[in-house]
Order: sequence, then C-alpha cells, then structure tokens
Amino acid sequence: MDYKDFLSQDIRFLKGVGEKRASAFSSLGVHTAGDLLSYFPRAYEDRTQLKKIMECQHEETVCIRATVLSSLRKNIIRRNMTVYSVPVSDGTGTIELVWFNLRYLDQQIKPGAEFIFYGKIQLFPKKRMLTPLFEQPQNQQQTGRIIPIYPLSSGLTQKVVFSCICDVLSKIDGAFPDLLPPEVREKYHLCSSYDAIYHIHLPQSSKALKAARHRLVFEELFFMQTALFLLKERRDTLSAKPIPAPNSLNDFIRSLPFPLTGAQKRVLEEIFQDLRKSVPANRLIQGDVGSGKTIVAACAMFAAAQNQMQSALMAPTEILAAQHYETLSALPLRYRHRTFNRIHAGRRTARCLPTDSLRRIVRHYRDACAAQ
Repeated sequence: MDYKDFLSQDIRFLKGVGEKRASAFSSLGVHTAGDLLSYFPRAYEDRTQLKKIMECQHEETVCIRATVLSSLRKNIIRRNMTVYSVPVSDGTGTIELVWFNLRYLDQQIKPGAEFIFYGKIQLFPKKRMLTPLFEQPQNQQQTGRIIPIYPLSSGLTQKVVFSCICDVLSKIDGAFPDLLPPEVREKYHLCSSYDAIYHIHLPQSSKALKAARHRLVFEELFFMQTALFLLKERRDTLSAKPIPAPNSLNDFIRSLPFPLTGAQKRVLEEIFQDLRKSVPANRLIQGDVGSGKTIVAACAMFAAAQNQMQSALMAPTEILAAQHYETLSALPLRYRHRTFNRIHAGRRTARCLPTDSLRRIVRHYRDACAAQ
C-alpha cells in the first residue's frame, strides 16, 4: 500500500484499535493513521538518568538501579486489597518498594536480583517508592529512554497510544513528504520532516528531541507566514473606497480636553496614509494600557463618519465595551444613541447606534472566538 493511502486509512483498521478504541481516538480528533503522527505528546519523562538512593528527594520521580535484599512481603489489608513490599539497595542507601494488588509479583521479584526501578519517592513516614515500574538492566523497554506522555480520553492508555504510533512509524519507514525546500532546511539547519516526526514520538536523546521540536515549530511558523503573505497579496488585489482626512479633523482634535502626543499624531498620519489608498487598510496599533489607543481609533472613526461611512469598535469584554462607550460619549460631539441587549447564539451583544457627526457601533462579543 502506498504511504499516502496508508496515512489516510481509517484508524480502526490499525492493529489493536477496532471500533471501540477508534471511537475514543475520534473524541481526541484522531481519525486516520496520519492524524496519529500529528498527535504530539503533551510532556516527556526522562528515564535515562539513574539516581542514587541517598540523593532521592521527596515527591521526586526517578530511576534507580538496585538489588532486592529479601523475599517479597505480602500483607492482606482487607478483601481485594493486598500490599506487597520489599527492601532494595544500591550501596548508597536502602528503600522500600510498595505495590498494590499485583498478583504473581513474587514470581518476578527474587532476593539478589538486580532491576531498574522507576517511580515516585516518598520520604515520610519512611523512605519508599510507590508502585514502581521495574525491568532487568539487560532488557529495558520502559526505562533508559525518554518516554512520551500523550493526552488521553476514556478507553485509551499511554501504552495503547504509543503502540499505535509506533505501528504507523514502522509502516511508513522514512517515506514521508518534506514540504520545506532543501535550501531552507540547509540554511536553518533543520532535520528532515520524517526525523522530526519520528523523534517527537520516539526521542533517542534530548538533543534529538530538541531538534525535532525546532523543526516542527519552524515549519508551523513558516507556513503561517507564507499564508499571511498570500492573504496580503490577495488583499492588495481588492478595491476599497479611499477615506481622506477631512478638514474638520483638526477642529475635532483641538476640541479634545487634552493635546495628542507626538506618537499619537505620527500613528494617525500612518493610518490616513493607509485609508487614502484604494485598497483595504490593515494596521495593528500596539501600546500599553493608558497610552491613548482609543482616542486614535476615535479620530479614524470621526474621519469615516465625515466621509459618510460607518465604523465598528469591538471590545473583548462587556466591561471594556462600556468603558469605551463612556469614553466616546464624553467627547465633544453631538449625537443621540440607542442601546439594547440581545441574546443570540449564546452571545450577548451590546449595540450602540449613534447618528449625526459620529456614526459608530460599539459591539461586545462574549467569547466570540470560542463560539466561532
């Protein structure tokens, strides 16, 4: 099967998935084998470093290499609750390992046997490690490496998700398209797309993981910037009615209870350079709280009104929308307005419809982005 066909294959056909697990994956937005490759870990556990028992800290999750000192002790607390414990030592200290309801554990943990243990340390009331993973040093699968941790939903485990991703990676075996041009990869010292996908899921080292993250972040920003350039080119082909600065703008500015700063005047000039053109304007004004961005917007809205056009001032919260309304209402302008609230599609919209010299609409969208 071609790798493209395989990556577009429904996830329920992967080994060990089936209908039930496919439904669980679907709730996470994973529908195809290709979606799995883009389902990145939320965190990593570095199990490559061994720590001495004497150096272990409270609530720290660590790997230790230690020898079992005695036979496993079994303590039945109550029905369906059995506690297993055994002391181990690495020569620098001793710690007690504790498991709950693990049958057949006594067949694996034998006195004198050496294991790699991975778990969380507790120092109180005594030094112990709760429900640790354990493996023989010569057969490490879950220790001695960096382990990815994935977001889960009901019906899925870390082992299932990891196994499915490993299955997909083994099937494509390097056959993965690289959308970045070779000269871009070489200029910015980026690994291949396949290497990035492979090491983000199966990092062989911290260095490989860092390189994978760097490549994926660069790729995302690269395509986002490319899309923005395309949008800008498309916008430049559109037409818009020019909005020149009216002669009355200076009278409006002089009537304000405070003079504009040099920066405000400069930004206004840049805004009208855009508005005088026959293409849509698109400008971001950035400034600290209280730096005077609202009055700059009010000047542009005044110019639009003088050119028989309308303006919309949108705020992310109802409180801020009310503040903007009060600010603009205090300006030396004659207009009458009508306000009302409307519930629509889960959003509360406050509208202000002024007339006369300044036509504007103050709208508040509560959680507009989330609703859309």
